[in-house]
Amino acid sequence: MVTVPLRELASVRMGLTLRGREATRPDPAGTCWLVQIGDIDDHGGLSDAALLPFTPGVAVKEGHFLKPGDVLVPNRGTRCVAAVFDRPERTVLAGSQFLIVRPEGGRLVPSFLAWYLSSPSATAHLNEFRCGSVVPTLPRGALESLVIPLPSLAKQSAVAALHALAVREQNLRAEISRLRATLVQQQLLSTLTTP
Repeated sequence: MVTVPLRELASVRMGLTLRGREATRPDPAGTCWLVQIGDIDDHGGLSDAALLPFTPGVAVKEGHFLKPGDVLVPNRGTRCVAAVFDRPERTVLAGSQFLIVRPEGGRLVPSFLAWYLSSPSATAHLNEFRCGSVVPTLPRGALESLVIPLPSLAKQSAVAALHALAVREQNLRAEISRLRATLVQQQLLSTLTTP
């Protein structure tokens, strides 16, 4: 199978630097929305909850706004999970705690890329480059140099679809387990109140 460094398939940039507490203070009348690390779940899903509305304290160029298909990679901490931006809002920004990967040239399916960047092999490679003792940081160059397997677009789509089904199965199992525990508790409580 062909493998290609990510820099040949996509552009990689850091999210917008927003300095100071006021820079990301929630503002219901804000002109922009902010994706935060907490908006990405452990499976690489972008939360359906409302994003943080705010008004940036710096000038924002058009190129800083996220586009559908951008892949968000947290570059701080030890969490290795990537998410595809697929929200309808048009003025969404990601802060500097993200590296933003924008596939170019039509050779890479974003959901396949997010899956691969979250895979154990990619995670192990990227963790070798994290630096910093308090909050490990992933350098942009490490992500750009990561070699990506490049199957056909159809195979990439199939892998991404299978991954989405596996995540859905995990979520359903967790929900079933939660509901079962609730049912057992209700039955136990009802035995206390019946003679």
